[in-house]
Amino acid sequence: MTTPKQVNLNTNIRDICNFIWDIEEKYHLFSKTIDRIYFWELIRFRLLHIIYDAILENQPDQKKIKKNKKVIKQRFLKFKQLLKSVYFSYLYGTFNKSKTVDILIFEHPRKVVFQDLYIDIYTNDFVNKCKKNNINYELIEAAYNGVHYCGKSSKRSYLDHNYFSFLFQALMNKFSPKKRVNIFDDHIKLLRQLQDEIYNQFNVKIDLYTITINQVSNFKLEYNFYDALLVRKKTKRVYLVVSYGQKPLVAACKKNNIEIVEFQHGFMGKYHLGYSYPSKQKIHYFPDKLMLFGKYWYETTPLPLNEQQIVFDGFPYIEKKIKKITIKKIKNQILFISQQPMGEKLFKIAYNFALKYQNFTVIFKPHPSEITYGKIYPSPSKLKALNNLILIRHNSIDTYSLLASSEFVVGIFSTAIFEAIALGCKAILVNLLGIENMEYFLERSHAFLVNNENDIYESINNYSLTYIDPKLFFANL
Repeated sequence: MTTPKQVNLNTNIRDICNFIWDIEEKYHLFSKTIDRIYFWELIRFRLLHIIYDAILENQPDQKKIKKNKKVIKQRFLKFKQLLKSVYFSYLYGTFNKSKTVDILIFEHPRKVVFQDLYIDIYTNDFVNKCKKNNINYELIEAAYNGVHYCGKSSKRSYLDHNYFSFLFQALMNKFSPKKRVNIFDDHIKLLRQLQDEIYNQFNVKIDLYTITINQVSNFKLEYNFYDALLVRKKTKRVYLVVSYGQKPLVAACKKNNIEIVEFQHGFMGKYHLGYSYPSKQKIHYFPDKLMLFGKYWYETTPLPLNEQQIVFDGFPYIEKKIKKITIKKIKNQILFISQQPMGEKLFKIAYNFALKYQNFTVIFKPHPSEITYGKIYPSPSKLKALNNLILIRHNSIDTYSLLASSEFVVGIFSTAIFEAIALGCKAILVNLLGIENMEYFLERSHAFLVNNENDIYESINNYSLTYIDPKLFFANL
C-alpha cells in the first residue's frame, strides 16, 4: 500500500506564487477564455489563498475549533447584512439615483473616525478636492458587516442592490451551475490539468471546475449590473479601492471606454497576486491608472502598467495624522502588529518576550479583522501575572498613537510596519509565513529578521540598520 504524499508544511507564499507563474506561462492562461471571459484573472488571487489556507490547516498547532466559531459568527453577520440590505437597497440604492455624474467613486466599505466623521481614509482627500473644485461626482458605498457608517446624501448612494444580485446568483450556481456558463470539453480538460498540477505540487485537492464556474457566473451578473449603471450615469471616469475584488466593474469600464483609477489601500509587492504580473502578458481586468503611496510600491511590485500610468500621490490620511501627533517615545515600549493567519504564533512570541524581559512594556495589537470576528486571545484574567503585557481588544484604539509612542515595532509584513517607520519606530520582522513579502526590504538591511523572543532582545541591544527615507513609502511626508 502506497503511503499518501504529505503536504509540505514549509511551503510559503513565494513557493505558491512561483508555481502559479510557471503554469501561467506553460498553459498561456491569460489568453484563455471561458464563455468569453478571461477566467484566470478571476481566480489566480483566490487560488493562491486556497492553497495557502490548505497548507496552514495542516500546521500542527493550528486550532480548528476556533475556526468553527469564526465561521458561525461570519454567517450570523451575513444574515444581519441581508436584513439591512432589504431596507437600504430600495431606499438608497445606487440605481435609485437617476442623475448623471462625471465621476463615480467606489469607496472602501471600512470607515474610520477622523475629525468626528466616518471617512474612507483612501478616497477622502480626493473627495474633498472634488467638492472644492465643484466636480460632478457621486460616492458609492458598500455595507461593512451590514452597516453603512456614512449617512445618505445627494452625493452618496449604497451598493446593496449588487449584494442582492450576488446572493441570487449564488443560489442559481448551487442548483444549476453548468447552465449559467457556456463551458466545453477543452475547458474542462484544461481545468483538470491545472487541478492535477496543483495536487502533484502541493498535495492539495481543489475543485477547480466549481471554483471557475462560480467565479465566471458571478462575474457575468456583476458585469451586467455595472455596465447598466455606467450607461445610466453617463460616467466619464471611475475611481475605486481594491480593484482585484471588483474585476466586473473594471471590465464594464473598459467596455464603455471609461478611464478607471485605483487608490492604493495597503501592502503591495511581488507576492501579492492582486497586483503582481511578472510575465508581462496582457491583463484585461486591471485599472488604467494607479494612485500609489510612494515609489517603493512601484519598485517592489511587477505591475502590468508603465510608470506613465502611475501617480505617486502619497497617503494624505497618514500625513495628516503624523502632523497632529505630539506623543513622545516611551523607552523600551514594543508594539507587536498581528498579521493573519500568524496572529497566534506572533502572540506567543510577544508573551514569551514580556515574560522573560519584564523591563519592557509589550503591546500586542491584533489585526482589525481579528477583533471584528472575535479572534480568541487570552482573557484579561490570564494576563494578570504579566503587568508589562497589554493586549488591545478594540478597533477604536488609535494605532498611530501606539506607533508614535513605541520605540520598536515587531511584525511580519503589515502596511503598519511602513507607517511605523514613518513615525520613527525601529522595525523588527519575525520569520513566520508571509515574511517572503519583505524580501526587498530585508535585502536592503532596513529591518532585523528574528525567529523568537531571544532574537528580538538581541536585535534591540544591537540595533544598527541602513536608514530609509519614509518618503519612499509615502511620497508627501
